[in-house]
Amino acid sequence: GGVKDNINMYGDTIIINSMNKFFHHDFSIINYEGTFTEPGNGLNPSYNFRADKDKANLLKQAGVTHVSVANNHSFDFGVVGYDNTISALTDNDIEVTGNSCYPVVLQKGKYQCAILSVSLTSNNGQFCLNTKEAIINQIADFSLDNPSIPLVLYIHWGLELQPVPEPWQVTFAEELIDLGVTAIIGHHPHVVQSVDFIDGKPVFYSIGNFVADAYLPETEKAIAVNLTFSDTLTNIAITPIE
Repeated sequence: GGVKDNINMYGDTIIINSMNKFFHHDFSIINYEGTFTEPGNGLNPSYNFRADKDKANLLKQAGVTHVSVANNHSFDFGVVGYDNTISALTDNDIEVTGNSCYPVVLQKGKYQCAILSVSLTSNNGQFCLNTKEAIINQIADFSLDNPSIPLVLYIHWGLELQPVPEPWQVTFAEELIDLGVTAIIGHHPHVVQSVDFIDGKPVFYSIGNFVADAYLPETEKAIAVNLTFSDTLTNIAITPIE
């Protein structure tokens, strides 16, 4: 679609330059909603998201350090497409999140934080954390074993194109914060949704699209979230994107 057309017209630097404006921190994490694999028969007759495997290097050049694959498009080309995606990312020294049941711990000097990537949308059967109960159990276990490590939940959830979260998401966010989650960053609706603070902890229900082909006015807006940690979460910065 339009993403491919623009890259063909302007070259790979269009995405590298645009992402470099945001991804220049110690760790930069994105939700990659697609695959890095060869053309083939996709599983959905309407849409299958794919880029050539060598395009994964563009994310590395753009400053991305971590990619979450916990979303409803990681298996658009089946298990083979998913495995190819993981390989393309790791071959470019990009760490993958969401491909295991456990948080990824980020460390700089003596400071740490953890990222747990999960998905509660469709096509989640291949992921081990694909229910609220499984997510709750993992967070409870991690918080018990690592009480001093701040935990960020990076979650694919909600309804597409809706400006506010569903009531169950708000209730679930309250439960997660109560379990020890330090911050929640959500995606999937393709639009920016409301932001809550629950017991002083930020909940971004949906940060919108950075790159997408939706062509609807609200889907062209997004936010980049920058969290700063020492022993705890010390600062939150939001950059609007259009």
